Amino acid sequence: MFHQLDVVYSYDFLLYGISCHEKMYRLAWQMNKVLGSDFSLEDHVLIPQKAGATEHMTYRWEIEAEGSYFTLIQNRSAGGWVLPSHKHIDYLLKQECDDHVSEIAIEEIRKLSLVLAIFDLEPETTKNKENLLFD
Repeated sequence: MFHQLDVVYSYDFLLYGISCHEKMYRLAWQMNKVLGSDFSLEDHVLIPQKAGATEHMTYRWEIEAEGSYFTLIQNRSAGGWVLPSHKHIDYLLKQECDDHVSEIAIEEIRKLSLVLAIFDLEPETTKNKENLLFD
């Protein structure tokens, strides 16, 4: 007798796509400078692909007082993308926090000289959204 397990994931975070042709550390440094944030390099994230897994750099900023987290994710690496349906995006900004913090931060990021564009992505309707479920 077989049992089927249906798993329902929760995508209760905000997601932004960032177009920027600079290295990730430069973007994180400038975001720290302008936002007064503390993005720091985290362990690489492994994303499963058809031919193995690819490593993607991440920077993370935690606002302990509010229980908020921002994760800057490298969308493209040598072996593939986190979100292959969005190959035009260089970086992803995953936000698990209060919307008010988001509005202020996103407007400041939009003003950075390194950033060509930043736009909202809808996690629920994005293909390969399960690639964003890491801790």
